[in-house]
Amino acid sequence: MADETICFIEWTAAEIEPEYAEELVNIQVQLARWKLKFGSLWSNESERKNISEQASAWSERVLDMSGLLSETI
Repeated sequence: MADETICFIEWTAAEIEPEYAEELVNIQVQLARWKLKFGSLWSNESERKNISEQASAWSERVLDMSGLLSETI
């Protein structure tokens, strides 16, 4: 999932507003860092919780940036 997200950000960042692109690239960098030490992070319950909370916050932020929640049907 991390690899797919990293690739998606790479493809998407060049096509969006610069401030949003910066946020996405920051997420991409953190995902790459986590990926390098995933084994040790995942074996630590506190680190897993931190990853989960951060991923949830990112998910909400990206959904907000997408504008999908503010569009009316």
